[in-house]
Amino acid sequence: MMNTAQKHKQRRRGPLSKQKRLQIVRLHSEGRTRAQICRTVRCSDRTVKRIIDLYRLYKDVEDRPRAPRSRKLKALQEELLIVAAIVDEPFLSLAEIKRELNLSVSKSMVGRRLEEHGLMCLNNSSKRALTGWIKNARSSFARAHLGWTPAQWRRVVFTNESTICCKWDPNKSSWRGVHIWNDPVCIRQLKASGYTEQYVDILNRTLMPYFLDGPFPDRGFLLQHDPTPTYTSDEVLGCIEANGVHALSWPPKSEDLSPIQSIWSCIKLRICKHRLDEPCPDKLWDVVKHHWDLLTKHTKIVTKLYSAI
Repeated sequence: MMNTAQKHKQRRRGPLSKQKRLQIVRLHSEGRTRAQICRTVRCSDRTVKRIIDLYRLYKDVEDRPRAPRSRKLKALQEELLIVAAIVDEPFLSLAEIKRELNLSVSKSMVGRRLEEHGLMCLNNSSKRALTGWIKNARSSFARAHLGWTPAQWRRVVFTNESTICCKWDPNKSSWRGVHIWNDPVCIRQLKASGYTEQYVDILNRTLMPYFLDGPFPDRGFLLQHDPTPTYTSDEVLGCIEANGVHALSWPPKSEDLSPIQSIWSCIKLRICKHRLDEPCPDKLWDVVKHHWDLLTKHTKIVTKLYSAI
């Protein structure tokens, strides 16, 4: 047996026809109660009340659009929501965030507000779904480079971007905050948007001057980056061509094949041991930069990573 709520849920199949709305008004004018009208027309009490109220106001049964809902979260509450999610404790669930801030809204609304601010809850140890086409692309790439020696791989400049939180646990989902970019030589903090422009700026101002004045004065290196829209945009491709650089064709969804992922894991494991007194992006960036500088002193780490490919 279905209860009343289930029956009403089953009946909700879009807006009522004009004939149904006229029937509701007619039954009401005959002195029928709302409960009787609900049973006759087979709709909810809320719908009956709304149609009757609209008829009293406008003297017709046109299906007028409903007024938009007012935002239940104030600006200050939304700011506290973001701070709670990505600074104080990025591993809080929606229910825990709601309870900590004593919010009188649903968990789904909390999630929507976080998504509006560009935050997603991702599991650090989640497995990526690979389609048949991606699997074939990865397999073809592996076969094509099976005979490469460590010396050949050392002429590849690997680039990658990652998100760093104040606290990190590979087995927990977290809300992502500070975004940074790196290669085997440098590390740069990215703003929340405009990755394409920032990447072009890094190529022109940091990457190219370093390699041309240092290990690759003849431009004898291959640039690797993921085949995502940011790195395959006309601006980035034009910058690479203008600098006379050759790019290494990399299979999609294959960040895990890059040795930089091992560097990121090492950085994050070190950072998760820190507890910042007043967490903020600038302080977090200082910690990231500090540990990156420590890693760059261990040149054997990079050599081993290239040899392991």
